[in-house]
Amino acid sequence: MNTSFSSRIAAYFGALFLAAMGVLFALWYLGLPQLGLTGAGSQRLQEATRLIELTANHKHASLINGIKERRGDILIIAENKVLTQQLEQGDPALQQDLERVVSRLHRAYPDRYRHLLIVDPLSRRIRASSNAAELGQPFQDPTLIERAAKPGSSELVEQLAGQAGHAIAIVRQMHASNSDGYPSGKVVGILIAILDVSILLNDDWQSEPFQTNSPGITQLFDATRQLVAHSNGGLPAGEPFKLNPQVVEGFDGTLQERDSLGSEQIVVYRHLQLSSTQGWTLVHALNQDDALAGLKGNVNTLALAGLLLTLLALGLISLAARRITRPLRTLASTARQLGAGELSIRAAPQTQASSEIVALSDAFNAMAQSIQKDHQTLETRVQERTAELQRSQARQRTFFESTADAVLLLDNHLITDCNAAALQLFGASQREELLTRQPGELSPPQQSDGSDSLRSASDHLEQALRQGQLTMEWRHRRLDTGCLFLAEVLLNRVEIDGRVIVQATVRDISARKLAEQRLRLSEENLTITLQSIGDAVIATDAAGLITRMNATAERLTGWA
Repeated sequence: MNTSFSSRIAAYFGALFLAAMGVLFALWYLGLPQLGLTGAGSQRLQEATRLIELTANHKHASLINGIKERRGDILIIAENKVLTQQLEQGDPALQQDLERVVSRLHRAYPDRYRHLLIVDPLSRRIRASSNAAELGQPFQDPTLIERAAKPGSSELVEQLAGQAGHAIAIVRQMHASNSDGYPSGKVVGILIAILDVSILLNDDWQSEPFQTNSPGITQLFDATRQLVAHSNGGLPAGEPFKLNPQVVEGFDGTLQERDSLGSEQIVVYRHLQLSSTQGWTLVHALNQDDALAGLKGNVNTLALAGLLLTLLALGLISLAARRITRPLRTLASTARQLGAGELSIRAAPQTQASSEIVALSDAFNAMAQSIQKDHQTLETRVQERTAELQRSQARQRTFFESTADAVLLLDNHLITDCNAAALQLFGASQREELLTRQPGELSPPQQSDGSDSLRSASDHLEQALRQGQLTMEWRHRRLDTGCLFLAEVLLNRVEIDGRVIVQATVRDISARKLAEQRLRLSEENLTITLQSIGDAVIATDAAGLITRMNATAERLTGWA
């Protein structure tokens, strides 16, 4: 069997270029460690590791510096001579003066402290507080006052007991002054400042230079391995990351671990020492897939370069083939005559031509004869194919109409088509009631968050066109009854007949939301039942920390 020379050249060069590009890509991405070549993937992981280590170090330093700044504030308040004299003399103006100090402090640093109070070291009762309602009450953690009042314990920084690990207490002794105005060493009060950890983290982390550029997620765990705070300043509903049980407290370093889904992660551990007996662990983790995500742009660049090289090579091959296949031009001229309508024309025999030309001439003659024969039946075949196309379109329309979810097609923010499920969902009797409407017109004037429905719907459609897909919850209104219902809407960017439009799939989730609301009401009823029990009820977690107590338990224990 004779094989075309031009086909062999194209096949050989195509295979060669594909193999070369594959090898180049493998070397670029994987490298060749035996020859000291580091792949782009390894380099990117190393860069990501260095970046998240810098981020973890910065956040660790920010936490330490934030606590130091607040310790300085507390030192200034503890050495306030007016307050110490009032403590020593039992002056009732102590509460008023402390409130003025706290007011100035809040004006200078809003929300820096959750609570400030002064406790008597002997009676362990509150002498002054930023919450005047606490005056005269015993402090919730008497053991903390006992430790703070010991000689030499001028300052303590501890996780506050009874706060589920979410507060830091800075405790400092307040000393009476001698005749020269210097501290005499006599402890007349214990100053306690309670810091909200989430506010402390927000205050430091939101201002850091890595806040918007650093990848990964940062979390803070206490000594019991309970999550204290999240990098966004809040406590998430679940724990997206759990401490490795093999990592001991105080460990500083970087490890590669697998999460619960089996994904590889780069995890940086930093220890934060609060006191001689208490410490926290700062964890910064990054999924390796996220670390390698930036390589997509480089892959695209490499693919474009390979495409350009392939096109250049194919251009050179085409020039060479043109020179080699000059005998084909005569045959091409004959083919043009055939195309002009001379169905009886045939290629002249070329006995001295190459096997490719002979085979092509024979094929051309056979083709010309077949064209002449099939010309009469061409119109019938066109009609058959047209009918097949119409059946295909009918099948697609049937699928569109038979789906259970409401489907809307939107072009330029206007509804151009819909299925029967959409008519039923929106209470329309015919399509014309929905067509040319905007989604905002099938909604109340405002959404649940107070946003304007027309404007918000337009913004969501533009976002779906940019991103390709968008899922949201939306309040719609039926046309027949005017009743509102909550829907889950999936917006997809699609192309139909050369136009880019939005396909909206709408599903009524009112029943699901009602079930969720009933579940919340059940939880509230449980809480009310607990509060109404006459006996003291206290619930703890696996670590022994109190998670819930009723009013009777609060009254008996004095805990709030």
